[in-house]
Amino acid sequence: MPSDFSGKEVQSTTSGEVFGGDTALPCTAVTTDLCRAVVSHQGAQLLSFQPQGGEEWLWLSPLAQFASGSAIRGGIPLCLPWFGRHQSGDSLPKHGFCRLRDWDLVVVDRIDQAVCLRFEYASTEADLVLFPWRFRAEIQYRLSNNLVLELSIENLDETPMPLSFAMHSYFAVNSLANTRIEGIDQAEYLDNTRDLQRGHQREALVFGKEVDKVFPGLGGEQRLTDKLAPRYVAGRGCDTAIIWNPGNDSLADVGSHFSEFVCLERGIAFDDAQTLAPGHRWEALMSVSDKGRGLVV
Repeated sequence: MPSDFSGKEVQSTTSGEVFGGDTALPCTAVTTDLCRAVVSHQGAQLLSFQPQGGEEWLWLSPLAQFASGSAIRGGIPLCLPWFGRHQSGDSLPKHGFCRLRDWDLVVVDRIDQAVCLRFEYASTEADLVLFPWRFRAEIQYRLSNNLVLELSIENLDETPMPLSFAMHSYFAVNSLANTRIEGIDQAEYLDNTRDLQRGHQREALVFGKEVDKVFPGLGGEQRLTDKLAPRYVAGRGCDTAIIWNPGNDSLADVGSHFSEFVCLERGIAFDDAQTLAPGHRWEALMSVSDKGRGLVV
């Protein structure tokens, strides 16, 4: 850890110490003059981000389970090396396996006023049973008064590697009924509630029932608004936008809390999915801010 970090800025902790519960996972907590954040080492998953003096930006389910090898509901899970249901069927884990693995915190640094945490995961022999390509993934969080995620995936194998992913952001909302997503009007989408039928989004999206829409090739910037401050999401190398809310209490680790969040994600999926040549790397950047100014870099 660089010498200019005080012991209070970056600390080792556990999910139990921060969020409570009977089980606990290793975490790193960041507290600066600009923000507070918590990252779980399992999945290198950002669980909380709150600008100082502001509201919590991310939603973490009150029913979330912090158990080794189990998905954590909320924050920003990293869904890779595939997004959604694997094309071979339900025998493989939905959204890949990297969110279920322990990542290594390899760098703690500072860029300007931002604290930067970089995590790394290298696939193992056991992973080859699920995904027969060796790869390395890195995620860097730049934490200041806004949030920047820099994700890279490198094919370490000798054959071309299929790749899709999502930075699966759960954003806290004050009222689902008063929430809307802008920046998607006149875009084409795949509707996952209707067997991926294609549709055309004619206006901003509002919520009254389950929404599970994938917008390949959208790019640009999307705006989430409700009674809380707006969230602006932009990206590079992650032109797929995914918007999801279950619309009911059918999920055990969501329950009646489904009206407290909206997922507005960026990644590459379906039409945007890639094939990485041996030795090649895919890089993506997603930024979240409360001011509409395009990509924060």
